[in-house]
Amino acid sequence: MLDFSHSTLRTTQFGIGRLEDTSRRFYFIPAGGDVQNAVWRMVVQTTQVLTNNADRRSVFDPADKHERREHLYVPIGDELASPLRLLHDAENLMVDSHSLDDPGTVFCYFVRLTDDNGRRVTGVRRAAQFKAVRRENMLQIFRNELRLATEPMFQLNDEFDVIIDSRFVHILNPAGFRALAQVDSTLQTSVRKNVSAISAGVPFADWSGVEAYAQGSPRAAALLASIRTNRFYEGIDQALLVRLCRSTGVEIEEISGKLTVSERSVLGFLEVLDRRRYEIQVVKDSAEQYKAASRKKIA
Repeated sequence: MLDFSHSTLRTTQFGIGRLEDTSRRFYFIPAGGDVQNAVWRMVVQTTQVLTNNADRRSVFDPADKHERREHLYVPIGDELASPLRLLHDAENLMVDSHSLDDPGTVFCYFVRLTDDNGRRVTGVRRAAQFKAVRRENMLQIFRNELRLATEPMFQLNDEFDVIIDSRFVHILNPAGFRALAQVDSTLQTSVRKNVSAISAGVPFADWSGVEAYAQGSPRAAALLASIRTNRFYEGIDQALLVRLCRSTGVEIEEISGKLTVSERSVLGFLEVLDRRRYEIQVVKDSAEQYKAASRKKIA
């Protein structure tokens, strides 16, 4: 599954990500052979879980409500992969054995594996568990007797949130990916670009109010990204769009030849375009309207 050969593993490098003021910085930390083996096993375990769920693999949709664990992916060149791609491709990261002196600033840990052909795999995990074991009055055995631990102690997980190779960010934990890749921040900065692409396909709607609303709404920004990525703006019929909006409670009206959406219906309008609001009728004379938290097209 990965563009990597475990049988020709050449180097294993361990590192952490730290919050420094408003910036994220990454450092390698010298790690002994037992730590290197442990994080390598985490990569193997994560890869195995992803492989076992390969038949249900799908593209990460920023507007979907995902399960706690799913096999999703983002192409490495996608804008949502950008922060993790920068880590994966980074050269000459600083080695700093003191970067764990303040565990409260650590937001992730990672491993970089390199094979004999120079191919890389990077596994990244949020640091919630990693920091959680730094407590007072922890004990350790030293020379056959219990003593208080005088240094911070850290615990690795069994799996990484994401695995990155030359082609994809492979996602096992969607919530972890959202945090590590700063997805919400990326979506907010992409609102104008997404509106521009969508409005070209739906020119009969007034998008100025939608864009203004989405600038302050992470949910609207996510729906815009989903509509653009899935190209749901193509081939929209104005009469059918109006009919579906009205049947599902989306308030629209025509002003100066343009369909205008009321502010309180912007999310509903975007949900219609993103195929998340729909009407179904299986009981005579009783149409029902629903909203989907996630959706998958039936082949």
